[in-house]
Amino acid sequence: MIVWLTAIHFHYAAFFLPVVAGLYIRSRRQQIGLPKQWSFIAILLVLGPIFVAIGIDQGPPLEFYLVATYAVGLFLFVGLWFLDALKRNEFTLKLRLTLLSASLVFALTTTWTLVYSFGLLSENILVTIEWMTRYHGAVNASVFATLAFIVVWQLRTPSSVNEITVSQLRTRGYVGSKPIDEGRWKKGDHTPALVSNWDELADETFTPSAVDIEILNFYTSPNRYKMVANVAWSKRFKPLLPIIHFVTSRFGQLNVPKSGKTTMNGTVEPLDSTDDGRVTPSVWLRWSDDAHIFTAIYSTVDQKMNIALPLPYGTMTGILQPAHDHHRGLILNSEPNGIFYTIGSITIRLPLKETFHIKKVHNTELQANHDIQLFGLSLFSIEYELTAND
Repeated sequence: MIVWLTAIHFHYAAFFLPVVAGLYIRSRRQQIGLPKQWSFIAILLVLGPIFVAIGIDQGPPLEFYLVATYAVGLFLFVGLWFLDALKRNEFTLKLRLTLLSASLVFALTTTWTLVYSFGLLSENILVTIEWMTRYHGAVNASVFATLAFIVVWQLRTPSSVNEITVSQLRTRGYVGSKPIDEGRWKKGDHTPALVSNWDELADETFTPSAVDIEILNFYTSPNRYKMVANVAWSKRFKPLLPIIHFVTSRFGQLNVPKSGKTTMNGTVEPLDSTDDGRVTPSVWLRWSDDAHIFTAIYSTVDQKMNIALPLPYGTMTGILQPAHDHHRGLILNSEPNGIFYTIGSITIRLPLKETFHIKKVHNTELQANHDIQLFGLSLFSIEYELTAND
C-alpha cells in the first residue's frame, strides 16, 4: 500500500504543482512581470520530485538534504503567493484570501515533510508514515488542490468579473416560457430583436457593414426564419446524456436534443428594460415538438452581445465578441470575455467556451455552426439551417 501511495504522490507532485505554478506565473508575467528569483524556483519545482525520489531510494542522510532542497523551492513559491496576496491591491478580496489560505496550508504540509524526513535522519521519529499518509497526503490532495484550482481559475477571470452586466431577471424551478406566461417577466414595448442596433456592436475590430445583410437581418428579425438543427454530441460525453437530459428537461433550459436533426420552433419577445437591467432585452424562446430547449435573453453591452440564460435561482451570462470572416460571414466568440454564472451577488467564470459562425449559402438561406467546449474539450456542436419564410 505504501508503495502505491508513494507512486501516486510523485505523479501528483510532479504534475499538479508545476501546472498550477505555471498558470499562476503566466498570469503574473502578463500583469506585473516575473519575480527575480522565478528561474531558481522553477528549477526546484521541476527537479524537486526527482531529488526526493533519489533520497527515498538512498535513505538518510541524503534523503533529508534532498527533501530540504525541494522544500526550499516550495517555501519560496508559497512565499510568493503569500506576498502577492498582501501586496497586490488589484486582486479581489476573495482571491487574496484564497491565496493566503493556500500558501499557509501548503507551508504547513511542507513543514510536515521536513519533520518526517528529519525524524528518519535523527532516528527520533516525530511523524510516522501512517500519519503522513493520512494527513499530509489528504490535505494536499483535497484542501490545497481545491484552493490552488480556485486561485488559477480566478486569475483566468477578469478582475472586474463582479462588474460585468448581468440580467436581473430570475426564476425558480422550471424556466421555459413559464415566467413570461405567468407575467413574472414584464414585456417591453420595443421591437424584439437579438440585436436591436448593429451600430452598437461596431468598434475598431468589427464593422457591421462587412457582414452580409441577410445575416444582419436574421439577428434583427429572427422570427422570419425557419430553423433546422443538426446536433452532434461529443462521443466522450454521450454516456452522460441520460443524466444531462434528466436535469435539463426539468429545468426547461439548456436542453440540447440528442444527436440528429430536429426542427426548432422559436419566437422572440421584448422584455422590460427596467426589470432586466440592460437596454432593450429580448427573450428568444426555442423548442422542438418534444421539449423546450432554450430561453435566452439578448442585449448589447459595451459593444458585445450579452446573452443571459436564466437558471433556477441564478443566471448564466455569455459575453460574445463579434468578428467577420473573409466571406462576409459573422463569428461570435466567448473568448476572451467568457461565460459566467451568477447566483446572488456571486459571479464566477465557467470552464465553457462558445463559438458561433454564421454564413450565407444562398439568397435567404443561412448556415450556422455552434460549438461548445467544456474544459477545452468539445461538448457538442450544432449545425443550423436557417431559411427565411418570406
